[in-house]
Amino acid sequence: MKALAWFALTLLGSSAAAAVSPNYANVRIDRWQCRLCPFDVATAGRGDWRVGAMQVAEAQPRFGRDSGLVRAGGYLDAGVSASKTTAGGALLAFEGANLGIASRFAAFRYRGHRTAFRLERRDLPRNVAADGRTPYAGRTSLVLPGDWMPAYDAADMAVGERRVDHATMRRRSKADWRIRLAPEWDLRLDYRRETRRGSGETYADFLYQATGLPEPIDHQTDEYGMRLGYTGSRFLAAADWRSTRFRNGGQALEWQNPWLWPTATVGRKALAPDNQAQTFSLAWRADVAPRTVLHGQLAHTEARQTASFLPYTTNPTLPVPRLPAERLDGGVTTFAGTFSLVSQPTDRLRITAKRRFRQRDDATASLTLSPVVGDLYATLPVERRGLDLERAKTSLDVQYRLLPSIRLDVGTAADRRQRSPFEIAENEERRAWAAISVRHGAALKLRVETALGDRDASAFQHITANNPLTRRYYQAARLQRQWRASLDYAVPRTALSLRLHGDQSRNAYPHSVLGVTADRQREWGADVAWAPAASASMSAFFVRQGTRATTMGSDAYAAPDWRYSTADRVHSAGLTFDWRGLANGRIDFAASHVRSDGVGRYATRTEEWAAFPDLISDHQSTTVRLRYAWRQGRALLMRYRYDEYRASDWALAGAPALRNVLAFGRRSPSYANGLFSVSAESVF
Repeated sequence: MKALAWFALTLLGSSAAAAVSPNYANVRIDRWQCRLCPFDVATAGRGDWRVGAMQVAEAQPRFGRDSGLVRAGGYLDAGVSASKTTAGGALLAFEGANLGIASRFAAFRYRGHRTAFRLERRDLPRNVAADGRTPYAGRTSLVLPGDWMPAYDAADMAVGERRVDHATMRRRSKADWRIRLAPEWDLRLDYRRETRRGSGETYADFLYQATGLPEPIDHQTDEYGMRLGYTGSRFLAAADWRSTRFRNGGQALEWQNPWLWPTATVGRKALAPDNQAQTFSLAWRADVAPRTVLHGQLAHTEARQTASFLPYTTNPTLPVPRLPAERLDGGVTTFAGTFSLVSQPTDRLRITAKRRFRQRDDATASLTLSPVVGDLYATLPVERRGLDLERAKTSLDVQYRLLPSIRLDVGTAADRRQRSPFEIAENEERRAWAAISVRHGAALKLRVETALGDRDASAFQHITANNPLTRRYYQAARLQRQWRASLDYAVPRTALSLRLHGDQSRNAYPHSVLGVTADRQREWGADVAWAPAASASMSAFFVRQGTRATTMGSDAYAAPDWRYSTADRVHSAGLTFDWRGLANGRIDFAASHVRSDGVGRYATRTEEWAAFPDLISDHQSTTVRLRYAWRQGRALLMRYRYDEYRASDWALAGAPALRNVLAFGRRSPSYANGLFSVSAESVF
């Protein structure tokens, strides 16, 4: 009977196999990945390329602020990526993105059995504005036109016809080489260079007469690094050495005086000085006990700055003493460390203890200098004092799972800061927090947390010319209250999920007579996501953010007699839609719309309120993407982006009306612009 049964099953199986034919023609294999066949992967090679054209409607610096799409007209849309695994298991890969525009990126990578190498280049444009005007010509030595007529009033001056292109290009290059010296040891050598070229906007003054100046930017930073690492079963460690050198192509910016007074004909402003630093650090991780891990990091840095001093003034008629030295022999040493102990004695209990410290010692020699104000008069000599800082912070956090669905988190921290010499020499802050998290299956998650911080301050030391009633907000005694809450809910048996979140923090400075006395930050928002089908999804969000602050001031160097209030508000909302696999899997469609608008209100009150014009910013952007695959491995990509932006900045609009300021004459940006691109994509 058993033999007969086996014979019958064999016949049935044979007839079934003969009746069914595989659907090879209907199966897409372009996204298959082989993870269990190294004999095929050993010689695998793949890649893709994209080439097309982009069209920008209008020339707007802010529209192409970080992409480089700042002029109207056509651009090349190009990108490529390729990788090859050799028979010996080595990987060669190349990636290039945005190759036709200013924000291009390219990287080459090699990974072998015991070594790896990577080359990378990234361009980062930053376009701010192109509508500024200046009468000056030159770069580090600015001169006025030959027919320039000096005046006492900026209204009697011509702004000029030369355009100020407030834009920079940042280029980052990186080479990284890693070598496996032994199964537990590896060595890493790296080199990084960053250059920043372009022009910015700056202001300089002769006492109370200010002038807008195009600032030359010509920076270069070189960094060398070496890292030796050890990886064991219970202990990991790494020693790192790093040397950084900064160079500025200009030492100072000089400009002709456009005003009829004072008598100094040339002004001078120092630019960022050359400097260098070296850092040695040691990091480790050790399993010190069952379910207990110790992390640590120590870092020692020495920074030097030996730039030559500029003369006190450009006014030849002003008598000033000689400089005490030709250059600054500046040096700062920093020693910092972090230690953390993480232990989980039981499945319910987790304890984290951290200790952080940082010590900064100023080794610069003391100098006696004679400051000059506005190239008009010299003040009394002052002694240059070194600034030493110390900071130590200790924290303890305990997480305990009361029930499988409820977790409690409590903690405390002490933060101590010391400064010498300084008006407020010492601060000590204690902070405590508590949070509770509740889960109900996979559908509901709720978290609520609160924190309270109390910072005291040492007695005020009157060692500067500042008003002794003034307290800088980062040094003053402070009482801080914070809370935060979030709720996530996934509707059962649907593809709909919701999220609500909110937080608020309040700071009060009870002993600050002058300066910031109170501020508040608040945010709340909602997110919703829905997937009506496996290939379609929708999402939307809304966020409201707001800040308020109050500053007390005095015109009489005594009790406060005026108050300055600020209130900023930003609303942001967005909607996205994504549908893949339309038209039998050939079309992918995505669309999004985002809008953000903000208002800043500022007012000063003496006997009555005097409000400044509101700062207004309104930005909305719509993007549509379409991908059409006309055959396997070939696709057509289309994208459309439309931006609208409107702003009102009284600092720009009101600057031309200031009688003692020769401004750039810039306007608040306002535009509507579009981008359309069509590209072909191929996989090989």
